Amino acid sequence: MKFSITIPTYKATFLTEAIESCLAQTYTDFELIIVDDASPENIAEIVQQYNDPRIRYYRNEQNYGAINVVDNWNKCLSYATGEYVICMGDDDRLKPKCLQIYKTLIEKHPHLDVYHGWT
Repeated sequence: MKFSITIPTYKATFLTEAIESCLAQTYTDFELIIVDDASPENIAEIVQQYNDPRIRYYRNEQNYGAINVVDNWNKCLSYATGEYVICMGDDDRLKPKCLQIYKTLIEKHPHLDVYHGWT
C-alpha cells in the first residue's frame, strides 16, 4: 500500500519540521510531494537538504495565493501516484506511526473511501 503525502507550501518557517515528520514514519512506502507556490522564501534550499528518493519537489511558475489555494492542492494531487493521499500543510507534522495506523485502518475497513484523523 503506497501513500502520497502532499505539502502545498509557501512559508518556510515550519517546513523542515513537516518534512522530517514525514521521513520519520515507521511505515515507509510513501512519496512526499512538495509543491512550492512560487514562494519568495527559501523553499527549494530546505528541500534540497534531504537526499531521499521519496521526496519530489515542484515549483509553480505563478503563485496561486490564498484566494486560489485549492488550485495548489489540486496541483499536488496531479503529481500523486499513491493509492491513498494525505494532504498536509507546510506547518503540520505527522506522528511517527501515522501511516502505519492508516494502513491498519484501511485493511480493517476496506469498504470505506475516506479516512480522517484528528489534528
